[in-house]
Amino acid sequence: MDGYGMDISMLRGPVVKVVLVSSPIGGRRGRLYGVETEQRLSLSEKGGAFLTRYYEMEEDEEWHIRTIRGKLRANRKTVRAVMEGILESLPHLQCVLADDAGDWELILEDSKGNRCRAYGTLEGDCMAALSDEIREKLGRKDLFLFNGIYDRVDRLEFTLHRTEKIRPGDPLPEGFSYVTWDYHEKMVIDRASETVEYDRQIFEAADVKTRYHLEEAVSSFLDGLSPWVFSIVEGNPKDVCVDPLRSCDYTIVLTMEKGGKREIRGSYDKKGLPADWPAFAENFFRFLSYYGLGEIFNAAAYGKVRRREGELIFCAVSFEEGGQEYWYMADSDEYEVGDFVQVPAGVDNHVAIGRVESVVYCQKEEAPYPVDEVKHIMGTAAEAAEGSEGSTR
Repeated sequence: MDGYGMDISMLRGPVVKVVLVSSPIGGRRGRLYGVETEQRLSLSEKGGAFLTRYYEMEEDEEWHIRTIRGKLRANRKTVRAVMEGILESLPHLQCVLADDAGDWELILEDSKGNRCRAYGTLEGDCMAALSDEIREKLGRKDLFLFNGIYDRVDRLEFTLHRTEKIRPGDPLPEGFSYVTWDYHEKMVIDRASETVEYDRQIFEAADVKTRYHLEEAVSSFLDGLSPWVFSIVEGNPKDVCVDPLRSCDYTIVLTMEKGGKREIRGSYDKKGLPADWPAFAENFFRFLSYYGLGEIFNAAAYGKVRRREGELIFCAVSFEEGGQEYWYMADSDEYEVGDFVQVPAGVDNHVAIGRVESVVYCQKEEAPYPVDEVKHIMGTAAEAAEGSEGSTR
């Protein structure tokens, strides 16, 4: 939506103070533990330059804002140069607001205490040159300013460590009551090498190592992760029951493009994990599953029967999970079990999306449905599959 431009006609004297408030989370909702949610940069020739930073924190199950305020190392000449740079850029301010993005607010105050304001969206291209110039003059690369610090995740490391004390059936050496099972998993998603590595140490003498090299695909997946991913962790209550014979903990390390690192630790359970872990795990599993296990273990590959000359192709299609199956004829061998296809359905032959449940090759006289009456598959519909739930014949 449109924002508000700056009406400097309200000022009655020279500008003596400039305040820039920047928030990268904008309209986002939810607790962001330990994340910097706002910066307030205050500039004045007499007072110098001050930076106030706001973080969301939790102590004793109570959320509060932690504030850190400090004076920047900038002399009067530097502060004045920064203020003049902002004032000279006023005609070029991009005052647009977006509900789903971060935002900034610029406040100018004159010598008589009059103020005027402007608002805009905190985005990469907004006043980028001015923002970079201010960071350089003040010697602070971590300022949000007008365009934010748009970092990205370059590497994600996830480790899981589970220990279990097991009482075996066979007698143990004297002084031992349990056998300890020490289990480890480690997953690394790395942009630089475009690889995913997934290692499991099942027993001391049993380990599995898997490596995927997926050029561009790994970068694309990491691009979909917010720099604030895994920031919200509810945590278990203090009176949670703990199994003395079992523990399972995790560590997540995120390495950012600009060199920063974030580390998240906790118990591997619903409240000990970040709130967005289930969504991440599902998306990542789907991402890796796309590449499958190859042909060796694929029943559809080793169990496929080749069509003989003269045989017709019939596909049983369903329109809901576990629903009734209907026969359609296919005009090519391109369809396999699990494919989503477009078919004419109902008396009016409206287009519906169904799933192929089985494929049968047969001669005309052995057809599961009269050849003269059967309808034909119109084509694949993989892209429309998700939006087709609930279609009926």
